[in-house]
Amino acid sequence: MKRSLTPLATSLAALLFLAACGHARKAAHPNLNPGTATPASEAASRETTPDGLTYDGDDAAVRFYGRRAGSLEQQAIGSLVKLYYAVAAKHDGATACRLIHTITIEATVESYAERPGGHTENCGTILSGLYERHHRELVRDSATLKIIDMRVGGLTALVLLRFAMASQPVYLEVHREGPTWKLWTVLASHMP
Repeated sequence: MKRSLTPLATSLAALLFLAACGHARKAAHPNLNPGTATPASEAASRETTPDGLTYDGDDAAVRFYGRRAGSLEQQAIGSLVKLYYAVAAKHDGATACRLIHTITIEATVESYAERPGGHTENCGTILSGLYERHHRELVRDSATLKIIDMRVGGLTALVLLRFAMASQPVYLEVHREGPTWKLWTVLASHMP
């Protein structure tokens, strides 16, 4: 019998909603605050990029976060994001878990276990089920993934992504875990 992952999807959506609203990040990352954009950066954020993307004023918190990633950071983070989408499209939760920050794994497993009727599951099983539910969009997104920008602030980086079927860019947050960049979020978030 196939078990529904609605509780996991709901809890992950709630975590992503809080993060997108800034509640979760403000405590951990005071630099990521939508109210800190300067008038110049707000005006610049309304421009249309060569890719035809138009950013509005409230995107500045992500678009101008920290500094642009250096070439080594771009290579490491870009490889991480592309590999993550490739394994997610294949429902390979076990491999995906090795690409995700330990704190995110612990929160995901704990959140899933706390749901009514929740069973003790490991990260790989939980993510494989989540990826299976989103199979069509993950395959499409993996095939059309384009990294627009990477912004680094301390141990955190925001990766702006564009997919062929998306009207607006989305972003993923990654963190350093030791010397390695790891995914902090398991699903991309819409711009604030």
